[in-house]
Amino acid sequence: MGLENRPQIWTFLPYYFLVIGATGALCWLASAGVVSPIRKIAASIAQFGQGDLSVRVKTRRQDEIGQLGRSFNQMAERLERLIVSERRLLGDISHELRSPLARLKFAIKLARTSTDPKTALDRIESDIDRITSLVADIVEITFIEDDPAVQGTTVVRAADIINEVVRDCAVEAEVRSCRVAVKGQLTGEVLGSHELLRRAVENVLRNGIRYAPDHSTIDVSIGEDSRSAHITVRDYGPGVPEDALARIFEPFFPVEEARDATGGRSGLGLSIAKRAMQMHHGSICAENASPGLRVKIAIPLFNATVPN
Repeated sequence: MGLENRPQIWTFLPYYFLVIGATGALCWLASAGVVSPIRKIAASIAQFGQGDLSVRVKTRRQDEIGQLGRSFNQMAERLERLIVSERRLLGDISHELRSPLARLKFAIKLARTSTDPKTALDRIESDIDRITSLVADIVEITFIEDDPAVQGTTVVRAADIINEVVRDCAVEAEVRSCRVAVKGQLTGEVLGSHELLRRAVENVLRNGIRYAPDHSTIDVSIGEDSRSAHITVRDYGPGVPEDALARIFEPFFPVEEARDATGGRSGLGLSIAKRAMQMHHGSICAENASPGLRVKIAIPLFNATVPN
C-alpha cells in the first residue's frame, strides 16, 4: 500500500474529539452527581462542627448518598436536642445553686455576729441539704444518660420493683402521718435496668408522699395487659394547674406554691423518672385527680404478646 493510500491522522481527529468530549461529559456527570453532593454533605458537617446546630442536608436522593445525608440529619437532630437540653439544664442548675449559696453566705455572717447562732446554723443545714439533694439528682441524671450497656440490662420482675419501692417509702409515709396502699397485681417481667426502673417509680411515689395531706393515703394501682405493665400513683394533695401537667417533668419547672418543691428536694425527681421511662421505651404522664395528682407509668413487658 502506498503512502498516498494510508489514512491520514486528521482523518481520526473527529473521533478523538468525540472520545475526549464523551469522557469530559462523563466526568462532569460524575462530579455533579457524586462529588458535588458529597462536598455539600462535608460542608454541612464542618458547619455543624463549628457550632451551627441548625444546619441540615437537603436531599431527595434515594441512593447511598441520600441515605448518608438523612443519617447526618438524624444524628444532627439528636445532638441538637441533647446539647440544647444540657445547656438548659446547666442554666437551671446554676440558677438553683445561686439562691442557697447566697443564703449560706448570709447565714455564715449571721452566725458570726448573732447572739442566737442556732437559727443561723439551722438555715445553713437546710441549704446544705438542698445543695446535697441537687448534686445527688444531677449525678442520677448523668447515670441515666450513660451507655445502657454500662448500667446492665436484665430481665426484672415488675412486682419486685413495686414491692421494693413501697417497702422503702413506707417509712417516709409513716413519718408524714400517711400510708401507701397498693391495689392490683403484676406477674410479668420487663427488660431493662433494675436500678433505673426502681428510681423512676420511687421518685414518683416519693413525690406523691411529699404532697399528700396528713393522715391521707397514697394509692398505688398496678396491673398489666398483653403489652405493658401499668403503675399509677395517686395522692390527695393540691394537684397542679392544668397547663402545667405536661411540664412538671421538665427539670426545675416552677409549679404554684401549693405544689412547690419543699422538703429540701431539687425539683429533678419527675424529670429523672421521665428520662428513665424514655430509656426503657415506656411512658409517663400526669393528670389531676380532683383532689390530688395521678401519675401513670407504662413499661413494655418482656416477650409481650401482641393481639391479633
